[in-house]
Amino acid sequence: MTVFSVPEQVCGVVLLLADGAVLLQLRDEKPEISDPGLWVFPGGHCEPGEAREAGALREFFEETRYRCARLHPLATYTAAELGYSRDFELTFYWELFDGIQDYQCCEGQQLRFVARWEAPGLPMPQYLMRVWDTAIAADVAASRDRCRRLRRRILDISQTVSALHIAPAFSCMEILDTIYFGLMRRNRDGSSPDTFLLSKGHGAMAQYAILEELGVMSKADLDGYCQPHGRLGAHPDYGLPGIEASTGSLGHGLPMALGICLANRESRVQSSTYVIISDGELMEGTTWEGVLAALNVGVSDLVVFVDFNGFVSATPISVRHPNILPVEPKFQAFGWDACTVDGHDQHALYQAARTKHPARPLAVVAKTVKGKGVSYMENQGIWHYRSPNAAEYQQALREVAEEA
Repeated sequence: MTVFSVPEQVCGVVLLLADGAVLLQLRDEKPEISDPGLWVFPGGHCEPGEAREAGALREFFEETRYRCARLHPLATYTAAELGYSRDFELTFYWELFDGIQDYQCCEGQQLRFVARWEAPGLPMPQYLMRVWDTAIAADVAASRDRCRRLRRRILDISQTVSALHIAPAFSCMEILDTIYFGLMRRNRDGSSPDTFLLSKGHGAMAQYAILEELGVMSKADLDGYCQPHGRLGAHPDYGLPGIEASTGSLGHGLPMALGICLANRESRVQSSTYVIISDGELMEGTTWEGVLAALNVGVSDLVVFVDFNGFVSATPISVRHPNILPVEPKFQAFGWDACTVDGHDQHALYQAARTKHPARPLAVVAKTVKGKGVSYMENQGIWHYRSPNAAEYQQALREVAEEA
């Protein structure tokens, strides 16, 4: 009888930040330790008969005291592919860091998050650089897939109501995705110690879809959108799962966020507050009163994203209120930090917020496309509040599925 040997199973976990930084472990410089003195991804050997993912979860926790909620398969290498002589398979998984759990160095000499640009200066096996880049690419692809899926969900709901704010929801999708899946710290139940307000309440469908994705809202909630039996309306209402304020009366979200920041400071709560406002809200006096007051009262833990899709309802802002342009220097005149980025580039949005000055609030002017992802909706004011007919719906599904 021929006996086949089973390769030893070894697993590693790439714990990733949305900017591409990863948690690395500096291995002990001991003769019995593989790769001594090198930076590696935490992990280890699976027990006999143990599934690889289970082994990865166990080993990662034993080395870091961080509990991964869910691992995503990344890549598997044989020993021969990596230039080793002994018989083993090395499997990597990845997950985004939740920003809440602590981690500690339980094995090795050091454990810390390392930015991608730091990697060339570290002693590190070259194949791990490929794994790192693969994990970053997987996160980018997952984010794009998620935004396509969320737009598809909104399109499906559009066929159950006579009209909805579809184009404003599509323009802020990547901003919302960056806030919820990149910037906000996240508990396992989908909740967060940070606060988000969608001041442009007419973009609520995008927020509802993301809250469903997180498990905060149910499928039944979204299926009941604007239905007699449902509890979700065209604008978000305080008290609904995941909704921190009733918005839609434009110009109020930023001042409310300012109040939340002040309350957190008085209560000694460590929390960040994120707000999305529309470019149309730049015409509201309450918006600029909030901008003026922020520095006066010393608020710094506030990031405001301006969804600058170039339209006020159905009218181009260049026609309705051209003197509001340019936006960035107006925030800067009130002492804010401000920058302008592509509002559909999650990496650029994340980097802008993560690198803010710790002592000043930040305004990110996100240049977006109204109706992003569907050609006949893009930059067409008529799609501010409308549902596609059957033929338009089918075309939109095809285009969203094909979107790069």
